[in-house]
Amino acid sequence: MNHSIFIPLLLIALFSTICYSQENKAVTLDIKIFLQGPYINNSMSDELNKKNKLPLSQPYYRPPWNYQGEEHVNEVPKNVVDWILVELTNDTNRLKIISRKAAFLTIDGKVTSLDGKSPLVFENIKDKNCYVVLEHRNHLPVMSSAEISLNNNIQYDFTVSNQKAFGGTLIDLGKGQFGMISGDSDSNGEINNEDYKKVASSLLKVGYQNADLDMNGVVNILDYKIINSNLSKKTAIR
Repeated sequence: MNHSIFIPLLLIALFSTICYSQENKAVTLDIKIFLQGPYINNSMSDELNKKNKLPLSQPYYRPPWNYQGEEHVNEVPKNVVDWILVELTNDTNRLKIISRKAAFLTIDGKVTSLDGKSPLVFENIKDKNCYVVLEHRNHLPVMSSAEISLNNNIQYDFTVSNQKAFGGTLIDLGKGQFGMISGDSDSNGEINNEDYKKVASSLLKVGYQNADLDMNGVVNILDYKIINSNLSKKTAIR
């Protein structure tokens, strides 16, 4: 073999491998968020889980999300409050979605993988920066207020300040804690009279209901109160 040819080829192969590993990386997200509906004293109720009402497959396959991910479990882990949809996007207009995954949200506000413990991991990420978007079926969606560097490990805590969300669209839960705003029973990004209608048409229904805004397993008058307190509020990212 001609060694004068072999050595440059070897260097090219090594360089290509290094570039690929830098561009295609696994990113671990350590994200914290509270939902207003089930929030109680620095934690959240997992009443739906205790009553075995949480679905085994991700619920974001329908509009407005149209997410076709196949995330599912045989059993929902303990301390899980609900499913949540996590999105990485490269701008505040969400013109380019880098990746999306359905995940679990636990009682302490941690967004986890499907074991209910491990942080969420996105594979094969090429972008250098992103905004993190969190969507929930009956809370107003939020986005990180600034771009986040896509290193191997991302930590972002929405709960510490209203300014952690783009447009300041978190709600003050008291004692220095903030969370996603409850009341969007029709998942359209705004809390209005249509949400009253959704609750009215679902009154006294039990189980996994979008109109169950406090997420206690039954639609009742308490859900009207949540809409009253958040009427006319809307997300900043739709």
